[in-house]
Amino acid sequence: MIHIQSLIDDAKCFETVRALRWPDGVCCPACKNVEVTKHGRDDTQPERQRYLCKCCGQRFDDLTDTIFAGHHQPLRIGFYVCISWVSTSPMLKLPRNSI
Repeated sequence: MIHIQSLIDDAKCFETVRALRWPDGVCCPACKNVEVTKHGRDDTQPERQRYLCKCCGQRFDDLTDTIFAGHHQPLRIGFYVCISWVSTSPMLKLPRNSI
């Protein structure tokens, strides 16, 4: 369950993305290898961690291959949009307090 209060800043949003995306630790999206190193931070979003795969040399970050990749809005805006859509969608039939 995601608590909206925990997503008030981008640092918390990036922590949430990492925890949901890689519950067992960061792995390369290209080769699925877990031998990756931190490779700096994004210039415009310092909370966004960059990585380098030791196996295939792929460079990637927290948002690579996600619905949030390539967007220039702060990550928290994307989270709010998704949460709003889920909480108001009659097709999903989710209780409002489950998000």
